Amino acid sequence: MPLRTGVRCAVLIGDESQLPVQVKRKATLDADFERSLFERLISLGHPRHLLDVQYRMHPGISKFPLSRFYLGKVTDGPNVLQRDYERKLLAGPMYGPYSFIDIKGGTESSGEHGMSLSNTAEAAAVTRIGERLFNESVRSGQKLAVGVVSPYKVQVHAIQESLGRLECWAHGGREGFSLKVQTVHGFQGAEEDVIVFSAVHSNSHGSVGLLADWRRTNLALTRAK
Repeated sequence: MPLRTGVRCAVLIGDESQLPVQVKRKATLDADFERSLFERLISLGHPRHLLDVQYRMHPGISKFPLSRFYLGKVTDGPNVLQRDYERKLLAGPMYGPYSFIDIKGGTESSGEHGMSLSNTAEAAAVTRIGERLFNESVRSGQKLAVGVVSPYKVQVHAIQESLGRLECWAHGGREGFSLKVQTVHGFQGAEEDVIVFSAVHSNSHGSVGLLADWRRTNLALTRAK
């Protein structure tokens, strides 16, 4: 509609490597309504300008998404290459710029109507990490913004409930520390100092569910500083 008001110049800003608008009805999916105008114009060969420097992520975090999803066309800015950009928030060899944590014994389970998934072992692990980050923020006096991201709403609710039972949250937390729990889609356009990603999936047939859409994986992996 805005393009029908006689404008002489229109600038579209977007990233086709992240998630489009959510479309649920089969008829609209079949009609390709989730495909944005931005994507359609690119596919038709219209010229575009790529913002090819990222200033958010530590290089250890950005290395995979920049090579896999942006095909090496985006590079790290000088600010994130500085030695002091790396923050060691938790003690221990497993906590670097990024960490993969194997949750042994965790299994996925279906929510109501089987439309969403959760993993209680992962929710418990995320809660422990959130508590440790809170305690370290209190001890050091550092301000810290934490985001917890999951593809599934049921897992988001499970993590919120688990965190809500912690004594530190029961007393209102502390000024300078924030923790948000959202779906991947809900975190689009956002960033935090630390992101904890709960992938949920643990099954015998190798299914990754919603993460089969590489744009969702890209979005989840690029929210952290």
